Amino acid sequence: MTATVMTGRAHALDSIICGEFNEMPGMRLTLGQVARLWALTAPEAHVVVRSLVARGLLMLDTRGRVCRPSDISAC
Repeated sequence: MTATVMTGRAHALDSIICGEFNEMPGMRLTLGQVARLWALTAPEAHVVVRSLVARGLLMLDTRGRVCRPSDISAC
């Protein structure tokens, strides 16, 4: 898969993934779980998560799991 296709797919997944995290407060997923849940390859999951974290929409907790920023203080 080319970088352009992967980037386009990553942008399409942003709202879906953020929506799922917002619907399930407290959800924490590893990158592997993100990949399996949304049928992504490991590199695709990394690109999507990195993008969402860079924009402050998601964060990584101290154990490296993906969660909402508001859930960080809840641990």
